Amino acid sequence: MTAPVEREFVVLSRGEARELILATFREGLRNSIDPDTGALCTEDTVRRVTQAGSRFYNEADGIDLALMASGKRAEFLAQQISHDRASSAFLRTRHAPLWGESFLPGFSSSGTVAATGTPGTTWIGSTTLPDALATYGTDPAGKRYQVVTGGIADANGEATLSLASLDTGLEVNIPIGTVITWANAPGGSAPTATVNLADFTGGLPAETDEAFVARLGSRIRHKPASGNDAHFRSWARAASVSVEDAFIYPTAFHAGSVLVCITQKRGSTTGPFARQNVSSGVLAAVTNTLVPPGSAFVPPRVRVLVVRPQSRTTNPVLLLSLLKGSNSGWADVEPFPVSRGALASVQITSLSDQQNFSITAGSTGQLPGGVAGPLPGITIMGWNASTSRFVSLGTASVTDAGAGVYDVVLDSPPAGITLATGSFISPDTALRDSIAEGIEEYFDSLGPGEVVTLGTDARGVTAFRRPRPSEEYPARAGQTIVTFVSDAIQAAAADIQLDTISVSTPTVPTDPADGPELLTVNNVNVLPLD
Repeated sequence: MTAPVEREFVVLSRGEARELILATFREGLRNSIDPDTGALCTEDTVRRVTQAGSRFYNEADGIDLALMASGKRAEFLAQQISHDRASSAFLRTRHAPLWGESFLPGFSSSGTVAATGTPGTTWIGSTTLPDALATYGTDPAGKRYQVVTGGIADANGEATLSLASLDTGLEVNIPIGTVITWANAPGGSAPTATVNLADFTGGLPAETDEAFVARLGSRIRHKPASGNDAHFRSWARAASVSVEDAFIYPTAFHAGSVLVCITQKRGSTTGPFARQNVSSGVLAAVTNTLVPPGSAFVPPRVRVLVVRPQSRTTNPVLLLSLLKGSNSGWADVEPFPVSRGALASVQITSLSDQQNFSITAGSTGQLPGGVAGPLPGITIMGWNASTSRFVSLGTASVTDAGAGVYDVVLDSPPAGITLATGSFISPDTALRDSIAEGIEEYFDSLGPGEVVTLGTDARGVTAFRRPRPSEEYPARAGQTIVTFVSDAIQAAAADIQLDTISVSTPTVPTDPADGPELLTVNNVNVLPLD
């Protein structure tokens, strides 16, 4: 076994230098004459003149403090050499200029609103932010939003307008239903408009140290030069702080073409599609940066297409070995359901209303004690596919109807979820949020797949995805989800297994222009392993 490499310098712990100094001083005293006795110093004299609080002890302790401070300063300075350990000041004054990079400013959100007015009312838009001629308004918090794509009220006096925020940060990602009050409403317009269709997304504050370090690390690892794939990736990520990453597919259409697929930082956005639902503002920023003739970097003859990834949903089933009847495991002493039998998952197969439904678990006798019921006190949870979270469902009774079917009556309509045929049902656990966060983090670590069939398409030798899935952002889903869930719940699980997953590999799109597929979690089952 090879010996570990020594540190470049030694950083002393508190008191280490003091004890070395006193030990050397004690050895010297033992060979010295005591002026009071004329004989060699005794051990009692040596102990007395070097004890805590003595002159010599205090001198050694002062030297120890000075050396420790000097060592810590040297350690701090040594850390600044590496960009991933440097302080914020060194990142800005040394590493950023060294690599020709700068911290990215905050970015605006974008979305649509429903505006009303008399038929023919015109709301003026502009892609220049801000533009004094464009219509703009404010939300209840005073944040400003400008019309970027104008519109005219139809015969019903209605128009859908595209807006972008003039302010930046997470707070401009306003939800559906937010009222925008016009500051310069055109004649005939109602004084307000309402966010419709979807939440505003894309708004982020200025780039953090952590995000800058990640972006700089990619640049250092893959050197951008002469318009190579690393250059396109660098340009795309620098176009907006809201760009999580860019995936480059050279010659995706023909020689001299480049497909760029971008994902968006999650920020405050919830749900499984936060990364692939790239806002129109972020998409426009990257497009303006990369697509000729407006691009300042790419020559006119290059065909560049910037796209969002397509979502390819998948349903994992996880088996967890947890304590039973515990706040750190399964809520019930005998969890239900205990297995999915021969089925792909445990899910609602018929639904009368939000309190009465049936689930199919694939085998009979899964209720505690193997009874048929109706049995009260069973605790279950459902997976909310729109938020990627489990929701606890209190039951009034569960009845074994035979053939693996169980009739469930809830004690009240559930909050935070709308049950439907196909909703996945699992035994309840207090770890539900931690498990869901681990699953979400895992799928956030995946990247899109390929846009051509690498083995048979002639473009496959050059059109494969950069960065490669083997290096960053794997495209396949599988057993690694266990690691993320295990880290999320730490020591609570004795064992975790991936039982099944409905889709593990993204498929190749019919047309590369449609964008590559990105695996996204849909429904999730967690069931007892033992």
